[in-house]
Amino acid sequence: MSATLVDIQSIKTAKVYSLGEYLSREEWALHKHEFYNGAIIRKPSRGYSYNKLVGNIFSALHTSVRTVPDKYHAVNSGQKIKANS
Repeated sequence: MSATLVDIQSIKTAKVYSLGEYLSREEWALHKHEFYNGAIIRKPSRGYSYNKLVGNIFSALHTSVRTVPDKYHAVNSGQKIKANS
């Protein structure tokens, strides 16, 4: 029970980052992170098989969207995007 209380207390006191702070930190970060509601969350590393699969999917998407110039764009996982809710 005390472990749960400690977890809850650490969540309440966790630092809330601004989008600017997140982007600034990502410029020099060694690992990829996500930004969600002021929290910076480390993304897990992926292995060779996963990266190969993602590369093949990107290649297929890129080939498909080239037929509709300036309407759709395929980007790899290194691209940061902002999704408004």
